[in-house]
Amino acid sequence: MVIVGRAKVLLGVAAGLPSTQAAQDAGRTSGDGVAHLVARFNQHGLNALATRPSRRSPRTYGSAQRNRILDTARR
Repeated sequence: MVIVGRAKVLLGVAAGLPSTQAAQDAGRTSGDGVAHLVARFNQHGLNALATRPSRRSPRTYGSAQRNRILDTARR
C-alpha cells in the first residue's frame, strides 16, 4: 500500500497540485515528505516508489507489552 500512496502523491504533483493537497488526496496527513519523494523520483525514477530500509532500530517490546498485545489480539 505504501507504493500506491507514493504513486498517488507523485501523480498529484505532476497534475499541478500543491504538495499538501497531493499528500492529502493520497491519504497522507502531511505534505512534508512530498518534496523528498519528488526529488527521489527525479533522481531514481520508479525505484523511488519502493520501500527503503528504515534507519531506525527495530521496535522491541518487553514481556508485559507482548502479553498485552497478544491478549488484545485474542479478544
